Amino acid sequence: MKIILLSLILLSALFVAGMGQSIYYVSPNGNDSSDGTSWETAKQTVQAALEVSTVNNGDQIWVSQGEYILTSQIEMKEGVNVYGGFAGIEIRLEDRPELICGETTDEQASILNANASASICIVFLTNLLPLSPKLLGMVLC
Repeated sequence: MKIILLSLILLSALFVAGMGQSIYYVSPNGNDSSDGTSWETAKQTVQAALEVSTVNNGDQIWVSQGEYILTSQIEMKEGVNVYGGFAGIEIRLEDRPELICGETTDEQASILNANASASICIVFLTNLLPLSPKLLGMVLC
């Protein structure tokens, strides 16, 4: 009986903890003053989406295909994952087009471009263990 009760308590805690997870959307046609909670109200920059995301909450940032010119570094947050390569219509992570290294064209990719300012460190990671973030489906140049 104690094992069943303990199991129910743990399952309840996991369910409640997962309820706060949010997805923030980024599009080259977005607006950083938007809330970023849908493709229609997407942010324009990854950093703006990271600023509204919550550390260690399982938040995700979905970045649509296109080029993003960086004027400052992107500072990742612990436990916040950034996924690129979206067409901008997906409702599930699994709906994202498959990106194959060496076969993906620029039109299919989410490109973070710092070429305009060679002094920018594109992605900045600091003290992020144990929930290191993921940065997947992105081209860094």
